[in-house]
Amino acid sequence: QARSPILEGFGRNIYALLVLADSNKQDTVLDIGAGKGFLTVHLLKIANNVVAIENDTALVEHLRKLFSDARNVQVVGCDFRNFAVPKFPFKVVSNIPYGITSDIFKILMFESLGNFLGGSIVLQLEPTQKLFSRKLYNPYTVFYHTFFDLKLVYEVGPESFFPPPTVKSALLNIKRKQLFFDFKFKAKYLAFISCLLEKPDLSVKTALKSIFRKSQVRSISEKFGLNLNAQIVCLSPSQWVNCFLEMLEVVPEKFHLRSSKSGGCQDDFSGLVSSFKLPHNIVLTAKSAVIFFKYITLRTNIKKVQYTTNSVPHFFRQIGQDLTFIA
Repeated sequence: QARSPILEGFGRNIYALLVLADSNKQDTVLDIGAGKGFLTVHLLKIANNVVAIENDTALVEHLRKLFSDARNVQVVGCDFRNFAVPKFPFKVVSNIPYGITSDIFKILMFESLGNFLGGSIVLQLEPTQKLFSRKLYNPYTVFYHTFFDLKLVYEVGPESFFPPPTVKSALLNIKRKQLFFDFKFKAKYLAFISCLLEKPDLSVKTALKSIFRKSQVRSISEKFGLNLNAQIVCLSPSQWVNCFLEMLEVVPEKFHLRSSKSGGCQDDFSGLVSSFKLPHNIVLTAKSAVIFFKYITLRTNIKKVQYTTNSVPHFFRQIGQDLTFIA
């Protein structure tokens, strides 16, 4: 587990971390990458249950000796990526290991969405700034902003650390928002974002037409104030979630976008075809096959296709169906 430099001192940074966390005695607080316990000792004063997580064997031994008499501190020696995150509400106040920032965010703000309440984190400045880009290319960033208020409080100078790092750092405050929908939809929501961001240069109009009808796209635009000519990466988190909720309401589930095992985006072609109860070997006239093909492509992510007798057999092979033409 790549380490961050150790945040030291009793001044501005420690105070800001504690105040921004807005913790009380009933909270469980995680200190990820606890190091020598400089921050942990202060967390004892504001929370009844503090979990200090550290992967370095020597530092784990140091922490256990330091807090041997503290009843409200649990020292866990492991890489945070292997840590059993609490199944109940918790906060994080930490100077996290910089090398696994992305993994930590995914564990906290996606996998633990139901229980992570927020907190305050010191991390490298560069990934912090990416969270606040005007154009959001990363589906996880859209997801995080949907469910959490994120604020870059200020930059933290190298003099606050030992040893001084070669990169700039920042203090990030995280507060969970009111949840928009049931947790069971979080994976579907992330898949929805991921699929539409696969081609980030597409316009909002073109991207949304992969799942909505033209009339629905116009309605959504008017309803949520979308600029249909802007790039899909320009949608705000609130617009993303509104489009997703609209999909749940007006688009039949079998047409919902989903992520493939390879990480790509696909539509439920096979489910659509099976809904027609077609036999494995299909015998159609060329004209009727093209009509059927047109209907399917209207409800899927296929665009700019040639409706010819050559393209239709290829399409059916792609979805595991054999097609035989008759005169």
